[in-house]
Amino acid sequence: MGLRTGDPSQNMRDGIPLCREPEPPARAAGIDPIVHYRRPAELAFYKHERQTTTVLFGGLTSKHETVLEGALQSMGLKARALPEMTPEAYNLGKEHANYGLCNPTYWTLGSLLTFLREMETKEGLSREKLSEDYLFLTPAACGPCRFGMYESEYRMALRAAGYPDFRVIPFYQSPSELDHDTDKIELHRDIDLIYAIINGIIIGDLLFQFEYSARPYEVAEGTTDKVLEEALDAMRDGMREIRPYTLSTGIQALLSRAPALRGTVLSLVKVGRGLILKRHRSLLASTRKGLGEIELDRLRVKPVVKIVGEFWAQTTEGDGNFQMFRFLEQEGAEVRVDPVTAWLHYLIHIAQESWHETKDVELGGYRAEHLAWASRLVQGLTGAGTNGTEPGLSWLARLRSYLGASKAIWSLKILESLLVRHYESLRESLGAGANALVRQHIFCELAHPHYHILAQGGEGHLEVGKSIYYTEQKLCHMVLSLKPFGCLPSTQSDGVHAAVTEKYPEMLFLPVETAGEGRVNAYSRVQMVLGEAKERARREFGEQLAATGYSLDEIRAFVDAHPELRAATYDVPRSPGVAGTAANFARHVGTLMDDGG
Repeated sequence: MGLRTGDPSQNMRDGIPLCREPEPPARAAGIDPIVHYRRPAELAFYKHERQTTTVLFGGLTSKHETVLEGALQSMGLKARALPEMTPEAYNLGKEHANYGLCNPTYWTLGSLLTFLREMETKEGLSREKLSEDYLFLTPAACGPCRFGMYESEYRMALRAAGYPDFRVIPFYQSPSELDHDTDKIELHRDIDLIYAIINGIIIGDLLFQFEYSARPYEVAEGTTDKVLEEALDAMRDGMREIRPYTLSTGIQALLSRAPALRGTVLSLVKVGRGLILKRHRSLLASTRKGLGEIELDRLRVKPVVKIVGEFWAQTTEGDGNFQMFRFLEQEGAEVRVDPVTAWLHYLIHIAQESWHETKDVELGGYRAEHLAWASRLVQGLTGAGTNGTEPGLSWLARLRSYLGASKAIWSLKILESLLVRHYESLRESLGAGANALVRQHIFCELAHPHYHILAQGGEGHLEVGKSIYYTEQKLCHMVLSLKPFGCLPSTQSDGVHAAVTEKYPEMLFLPVETAGEGRVNAYSRVQMVLGEAKERARREFGEQLAATGYSLDEIRAFVDAHPELRAATYDVPRSPGVAGTAANFARHVGTLMDDGG
């Protein structure tokens, strides 16, 4: 028997004990009762709040966040990027979150808490007002790595920090979750918003890659940063003015007679309008003019360092990855960054591979590359199980399963093609500084012998596939893998790379964990490997210069006589098997000289 509360004074009235109530049998026996976990209620974001609620987001580069601000604002949302992540914010995030999480959780959470506290102290907003007028938009997914727990960790930490009602709105990123049925969240079901975000990401990617292709070679130090900042402001303003497409009054009246078709027709029309991209292309064409004013000296010999690794660590530019990109540039390297679009490309493609496996399992057959699709279909229709003897499903159920899986696979193939077309269309508008997307099946084929492509989590097989691809194709002198401390998929990848580097002895591969501490140690390790990369770059340049038959002074004199060759937007063709910018540029100028200029 026990009192109603643990405090005896709360169970007395005028000195008389209150009525006692029996304890649960388990507690009476000295056993703690089981308390089942209940998922915290998700506080919704409704359409009528678009004009009054500010959507906070972060975790990408300043280029992406600036462009995405305009893209989200074009949809009628009040959008604002979180402040730059600092070591102080990192410590604040660790203070309120669980131990053992991925670093991106601490950095992002700390940045969010820093913003909320500044709004309290500087703007005088109460915590209740902040919860009403702001929310945090974050990617969310389900998977074997800790990324699947970010959303719940943010909510838990916000409660611990004194913001129990602050909204964390997930934006589901995997194709299957885009169809997640919920009445509370409409952001991931809004086709206009999805297009705005994708276009914002692609444009951010192009400017992100341009920055790191131009700055190492700029003639006047600081020019790239200055011109790019102006271009980003103009791009944000331009993106803000691009409104979603709406059907004409006449077409809407016609479709009102067939409401079942209205949503389908509207989606198809918007997809078609999205493929044209005239407004986005004109914005990039205007941006190209400004970027072309940056003068470059591409004859500076610099090793090319390809960045791979965990998605967040290889994308962020601040203290979250030790400002590694700037450090590499200070050490005389050119950084080859990866576009965020490549991550979207990966998600779509890996969903296709998963559907392939699902289809084969449903049919009761193993997926063997040497078996034709017809033989697999016959095996399924005849009712053979995985060992050829089990009856399995009925032939009709198998046929339905096969057709359903085939429909899903082809839908994803079309979606993948549309994404690549979007990216390439916009890349052509900017003209230089950004690389084409590598088709995902190439990474799959290269990585699969070493790392199963369906062993998902983080970037899965991508780190292995990219390391092999960029080494085999001679697109870099060194591969640097950046990852948060204790990233589980990246730890697996490091183990696989031990075997991969034996098979590819020419691969110069270095993994670095970017915890909140350890900056000096990471820099020291990078410097040691970078020394060999520099020697490779110098040797390569010497070979290509000799192949032209001209001296360096003759090459420079020709470039000085043709100022267009010094423009940052001049597209230098790449010679097969040549990684360095200086080596490719010298080879190209030599060809121009041979052709008479």
